[in-house]
Amino acid sequence: MIIFALGSGSYPEELIGVGFEAGDTQFIITNKSFHDWNKVELVINRTYELKLRRIRGRETVVVEMNKFILEVPKEERSIFRRRQRFDPLTMTPERFSIWVLDSPAAGIYMHFYFSKEEGIWKKGREPPDVKELPDQSAQED
Repeated sequence: MIIFALGSGSYPEELIGVGFEAGDTQFIITNKSFHDWNKVELVINRTYELKLRRIRGRETVVVEMNKFILEVPKEERSIFRRRQRFDPLTMTPERFSIWVLDSPAAGIYMHFYFSKEEGIWKKGREPPDVKELPDQSAQED
């Protein structure tokens, strides 16, 4: 199986493969390659983000949806509201992106995109003008 890695062409799945499952309140992500993914940014619906320092090669991580945050714009902030969390009980994830900013397998960066169509998650390509390259300073949560 060949998958798409933005900015680095196509590679066999054993080099940069990804496993993805979505539950009601969590995502399960598997780095199928032998190489670590460093500086990982996960994005729900193009707005809610979670940054991870690393997903090791062959590692599976379970990420709770309520850990994803939307930074409130400065002009709308108050002392009580600086961030908004994704609430899987009242919100619906329809798009999910995985950005890997540092991987020895693919070079510069990789991007995996999934969308929910008629209740089924499918792997595909996100339109390139939708999201700029994420911030280089990923942090572990």
